[in-house]
Amino acid sequence: MKLDLHVIKKIKGMAMEGIYGKLLHIYNNNGELILHCSKPLIRFQTSHVNMDERFWLFEWEELETGENILILNEQGEPDSLEYEVIDSLNEKYLIPASSYSTSKNLIKKVWGYGFSELKEEKLTSVVLELEDSFIHIEASPAIEIRITKEKPNIHWTLLVSS
Repeated sequence: MKLDLHVIKKIKGMAMEGIYGKLLHIYNNNGELILHCSKPLIRFQTSHVNMDERFWLFEWEELETGENILILNEQGEPDSLEYEVIDSLNEKYLIPASSYSTSKNLIKKVWGYGFSELKEEKLTSVVLELEDSFIHIEASPAIEIRITKEKPNIHWTLLVSS
């Protein structure tokens, strides 16, 4: 499956409304929150006025070389989880799942990291810069999401940024 790097750029300026999963394991490591989830779903929204919502579903794959990569699927509905369509001024969908959210959620910048293999780009990490924190999504069997105050130092090649 070919990676569409433009998907990563499109969320700059949106709000990160929440990270959802059937089961999120969350722990605090000296002020840094670490979330583990097998298929996290992230909801983005442009504003509550026009209700432009989109979702990123992350999955994981291990290549024959042993490298872990992220599979990023953008979708218009939270299909990977149970949800209800609701009539609300703030959101279109009610997702009864484990979740994480923050009030300072405007996305200022986005980075996608990875490597090239057989002339195809492979995604290993995504970093979102919010108003007062960074969210780092890393490929692993239980996808790891770190919420930090400092921009993470990523050892992969920068593939895309906004």
